[in-house]
Amino acid sequence: MDLDPLLQDATTALTPTSPTPVQRRQGTVTAVTAGPPRTISVVIGTTTIPNVACLAAYIPTVGDVVWVDFNGPDPLIIGSATIGRHLARARRITSNQALNTGVFTTVVFNDEVTDESGAYNPANGAYTALAGGLYDCRGRVRINGTAITNRAISFFVNGAERLGSRGPAASDPAGSVTFLGLEIATYLSLAAGDEVTLRALGTGTSPIIERIDDTGAYNWLTILRRVEAL
Repeated sequence: MDLDPLLQDATTALTPTSPTPVQRRQGTVTAVTAGPPRTISVVIGTTTIPNVACLAAYIPTVGDVVWVDFNGPDPLIIGSATIGRHLARARRITSNQALNTGVFTTVVFNDEVTDESGAYNPANGAYTALAGGLYDCRGRVRINGTAITNRAISFFVNGAERLGSRGPAASDPAGSVTFLGLEIATYLSLAAGDEVTLRALGTGTSPIIERIDDTGAYNWLTILRRVEAL
Protein backbone atom coordinates (compact mmCIF):
# COMPACT_ATOMS: atom_id res chain seq x y z
CA MET A 1 0.00 0.00 0.00
CA ASP A 2 1.47 3.40 -1.05
CA LEU A 3 1.54 6.07 1.66
CA ASP A 4 2.38 9.75 1.34
CA PRO A 5 5.37 11.27 3.24
CA LEU A 6 3.19 12.16 6.22
CA LEU A 7 2.80 8.46 7.01
CA GLN A 8 6.15 7.22 5.76
CA ASP A 9 7.79 7.62 9.19
CA ALA A 10 5.23 5.20 10.61
CA THR A 11 6.21 2.39 8.25
CA THR A 12 9.99 2.56 8.39
CA ALA A 13 12.44 2.13 11.25
CA LEU A 14 14.21 5.10 12.76
CA THR A 15 17.98 5.57 12.65
CA PRO A 16 20.13 2.76 14.13
CA THR A 17 20.70 4.79 17.30
CA SER A 18 16.95 4.77 18.07
CA PRO A 19 15.79 1.79 20.20
CA THR A 20 12.46 1.13 18.44
CA PRO A 21 10.72 1.99 15.17
CA VAL A 22 7.62 4.17 15.00
CA GLN A 23 4.80 1.63 14.92
CA ARG A 24 1.52 3.52 15.26
CA ARG A 25 -0.24 6.84 14.83
CA GLN A 26 -3.49 8.31 16.09
CA GLY A 27 -6.25 8.92 13.59
CA THR A 28 -9.95 9.72 13.40
CA VAL A 29 -12.50 7.35 11.88
CA THR A 30 -14.36 9.08 9.05
CA ALA A 31 -16.38 6.20 7.59
CA VAL A 32 -17.47 2.69 8.56
CA THR A 33 -19.19 0.26 6.21
CA ALA A 34 -20.86 -2.66 7.94
CA GLY A 35 -19.97 -5.18 5.23
CA PRO A 36 -19.07 -7.96 5.28
CA PRO A 37 -16.29 -7.25 5.03
CA ARG A 38 -16.31 -4.17 7.24
CA THR A 39 -14.36 -1.28 5.68
CA ILE A 40 -13.08 1.67 7.68
CA SER A 41 -11.57 4.98 6.60
CA VAL A 42 -9.22 6.88 8.91
CA VAL A 43 -7.77 10.36 8.56
CA ILE A 44 -4.31 11.07 9.98
CA GLY A 45 -3.38 14.71 9.67
CA THR A 46 -4.69 15.63 6.22
CA THR A 47 -4.35 12.13 4.75
CA THR A 48 -7.29 9.73 4.49
CA ILE A 49 -6.47 6.02 4.52
CA PRO A 50 -9.32 3.90 3.09
CA ASN A 51 -10.11 0.23 3.72
CA VAL A 52 -8.23 -0.07 7.00
CA ALA A 53 -8.56 -3.43 8.76
CA CYS A 54 -9.52 -3.60 12.44
CA LEU A 55 -9.04 -6.08 15.26
CA ALA A 56 -12.19 -8.17 15.55
CA ALA A 57 -12.64 -7.35 19.24
CA TYR A 58 -13.04 -3.60 18.58
CA ILE A 59 -15.79 -2.07 16.45
CA PRO A 60 -15.19 1.66 15.85
CA THR A 61 -17.75 4.27 14.96
CA VAL A 62 -17.41 7.49 12.97
CA GLY A 63 -15.60 10.14 15.02
CA ASP A 64 -13.64 7.69 17.17
CA VAL A 65 -10.01 8.55 17.78
CA VAL A 66 -8.11 5.31 17.24
CA TRP A 67 -4.62 3.86 17.20
CA VAL A 68 -3.50 2.75 13.73
CA ASP A 69 -0.65 0.24 13.78
CA PHE A 70 1.85 0.26 10.89
CA ASN A 71 4.04 -2.60 12.07
CA GLY A 72 2.56 -5.09 9.60
CA PRO A 73 2.22 -5.08 5.82
CA ASP A 74 -0.96 -2.96 5.99
CA PRO A 75 -2.35 -0.45 8.50
CA LEU A 76 -4.43 -2.01 11.29
CA ILE A 77 -6.76 -0.33 13.78
CA ILE A 78 -5.85 -1.82 17.17
CA GLY A 79 -8.19 0.07 19.49
CA SER A 80 -9.50 3.32 20.88
CA ALA A 81 -7.00 6.06 21.72
CA THR A 82 -9.42 7.59 24.21
CA ILE A 83 -10.39 4.51 26.23
CA GLY A 84 -7.08 3.85 27.93
CA ARG A 85 -7.93 1.31 30.63
CA HIS A 86 -9.56 -1.41 28.52
CA LEU A 87 -11.12 -2.77 31.72
CA ALA A 88 -12.98 -6.07 31.49
CA ARG A 89 -14.75 -7.95 34.29
CA ALA A 90 -16.55 -11.25 33.82
CA ARG A 91 -17.79 -14.17 35.92
CA ARG A 92 -18.95 -17.75 35.48
CA ILE A 93 -22.64 -18.18 36.32
CA THR A 94 -25.67 -20.29 35.34
CA SER A 95 -23.85 -23.63 34.97
CA ASN A 96 -20.77 -25.72 35.68
CA GLN A 97 -18.07 -26.11 33.02
CA ALA A 98 -16.60 -29.55 32.36
CA LEU A 99 -12.81 -30.00 32.26
CA ASN A 100 -10.72 -32.74 30.68
CA THR A 101 -8.77 -34.33 33.52
CA GLY A 102 -5.14 -33.29 33.69
CA VAL A 103 -5.39 -30.81 30.79
CA PHE A 104 -5.48 -27.02 30.97
CA THR A 105 -8.84 -25.77 29.65
CA THR A 106 -9.91 -22.18 29.01
CA VAL A 107 -12.42 -21.01 31.61
CA VAL A 108 -15.37 -19.37 29.88
CA PHE A 109 -16.60 -16.58 32.14
CA ASN A 110 -19.96 -16.35 30.43
CA ASP A 111 -21.38 -13.26 32.17
CA GLU A 112 -19.73 -10.03 31.07
CA VAL A 113 -20.03 -7.47 33.87
CA THR A 114 -17.87 -4.67 32.44
CA ASP A 115 -16.11 -4.39 29.10
CA GLU A 116 -15.03 -0.83 28.33
CA SER A 117 -13.61 -1.50 24.88
CA GLY A 118 -15.11 -4.80 23.75
CA ALA A 119 -11.87 -6.68 24.38
CA TYR A 120 -13.42 -9.68 26.19
CA ASN A 121 -15.43 -12.40 24.46
CA PRO A 122 -17.85 -14.18 26.86
CA ALA A 123 -18.47 -16.89 24.27
CA ASN A 124 -14.94 -18.30 24.38
CA GLY A 125 -13.27 -16.69 27.43
CA ALA A 126 -10.63 -14.80 25.42
CA TYR A 127 -9.46 -11.23 26.10
CA THR A 128 -7.76 -9.56 23.12
CA ALA A 129 -5.46 -6.65 23.96
CA LEU A 130 -6.43 -3.67 21.83
CA ALA A 131 -3.24 -1.76 22.68
CA GLY A 132 0.18 -2.64 23.98
CA GLY A 133 0.97 -2.12 27.65
CA LEU A 134 1.25 -3.64 31.10
CA TYR A 135 -1.98 -5.37 32.14
CA ASP A 136 -3.16 -6.23 35.66
CA CYS A 137 -4.71 -9.71 35.36
CA ARG A 138 -6.58 -11.39 38.23
CA GLY A 139 -9.00 -14.25 38.67
CA ARG A 140 -10.54 -16.91 40.86
CA VAL A 141 -11.68 -20.38 39.83
CA ARG A 142 -13.35 -23.13 41.87
CA ILE A 143 -12.37 -26.59 40.60
CA ASN A 144 -14.24 -29.59 41.98
CA GLY A 145 -15.08 -33.19 41.12
CA THR A 146 -14.43 -36.65 42.54
CA ALA A 147 -11.05 -37.43 44.17
CA ILE A 148 -9.40 -34.32 42.75
CA THR A 149 -5.69 -34.70 43.52
CA ASN A 150 -4.36 -31.61 41.77
CA ARG A 151 -5.75 -28.21 40.86
CA ALA A 152 -4.09 -25.39 38.95
CA ILE A 153 -4.99 -22.17 37.18
CA SER A 154 -2.76 -20.15 34.91
CA PHE A 155 -2.85 -17.25 32.46
CA PHE A 156 -2.03 -18.11 28.85
CA VAL A 157 -1.00 -15.59 26.18
CA ASN A 158 -1.44 -16.69 22.58
CA GLY A 159 -1.69 -20.28 23.79
CA ALA A 160 1.50 -20.25 25.91
CA GLU A 161 1.46 -20.41 29.71
CA ARG A 162 2.80 -17.32 31.50
CA LEU A 163 2.27 -17.71 35.25
CA GLY A 164 0.53 -20.43 37.26
CA SER A 165 -1.08 -20.72 40.67
CA ARG A 166 -1.00 -24.28 42.01
CA GLY A 167 -2.76 -26.29 44.71
CA PRO A 168 -4.11 -27.50 46.99
CA ALA A 169 -2.85 -31.07 46.53
CA ALA A 170 -5.52 -32.70 48.73
CA SER A 171 -8.95 -33.44 47.32
CA ASP A 172 -12.21 -32.12 48.71
CA PRO A 173 -15.46 -34.11 48.93
CA ALA A 174 -17.56 -33.76 45.80
CA GLY A 175 -19.85 -30.78 46.14
CA SER A 176 -17.98 -29.40 49.14
CA VAL A 177 -18.28 -25.64 49.67
CA THR A 178 -15.22 -25.55 51.93
CA PHE A 179 -12.91 -25.05 48.94
CA LEU A 180 -13.31 -21.42 47.95
CA GLY A 181 -11.20 -21.60 44.81
CA LEU A 182 -7.75 -20.81 43.49
CA GLU A 183 -6.82 -17.16 43.01
CA ILE A 184 -4.20 -15.68 40.72
CA ALA A 185 -2.87 -12.13 40.26
CA THR A 186 -0.09 -11.06 37.94
CA TYR A 187 1.02 -8.36 35.52
CA LEU A 188 1.35 -9.30 31.85
CA SER A 189 3.21 -7.26 29.23
CA LEU A 190 1.01 -7.47 26.14
CA ALA A 191 1.21 -6.27 22.56
CA ALA A 192 -1.81 -5.23 20.56
CA GLY A 193 -3.58 -8.34 19.34
CA ASP A 194 -2.29 -10.65 22.09
CA GLU A 195 -4.99 -13.06 23.31
CA VAL A 196 -5.21 -13.78 27.05
CA THR A 197 -7.10 -16.68 28.58
CA LEU A 198 -7.35 -17.96 32.14
CA ARG A 199 -7.12 -21.74 32.08
CA ALA A 200 -7.84 -24.37 34.71
CA LEU A 201 -6.61 -27.90 35.32
CA GLY A 202 -8.06 -30.60 37.54
CA THR A 203 -6.76 -34.14 37.95
CA GLY A 204 -9.35 -36.71 39.05
CA THR A 205 -12.76 -37.98 38.02
CA SER A 206 -14.99 -35.57 36.07
CA PRO A 207 -13.32 -32.29 37.11
CA ILE A 208 -15.48 -29.21 36.67
CA ILE A 209 -15.49 -25.46 37.10
CA GLU A 210 -18.14 -25.45 39.79
CA ARG A 211 -20.84 -22.82 39.83
CA ILE A 212 -22.06 -22.33 43.42
CA ASP A 213 -24.42 -19.42 42.83
CA ASP A 214 -24.98 -16.57 40.38
CA THR A 215 -23.05 -13.97 42.37
CA GLY A 216 -19.85 -14.95 40.58
CA ALA A 217 -17.94 -14.90 43.87
CA TYR A 218 -16.21 -18.22 43.16
CA ASN A 219 -15.38 -17.80 39.47
CA TRP A 220 -14.38 -14.40 38.13
CA LEU A 221 -11.87 -12.60 35.91
CA THR A 222 -10.62 -8.99 35.87
CA ILE A 223 -8.17 -7.52 33.34
CA LEU A 224 -7.11 -3.87 33.42
CA ARG A 225 -4.45 -2.04 31.43
CA ARG A 226 -2.22 -0.12 33.85
CA VAL A 227 0.66 1.24 31.78
CA GLU A 228 0.82 2.15 28.10
CA ALA A 229 3.47 0.50 25.93
CA LEU A 230 6.49 2.67 25.21
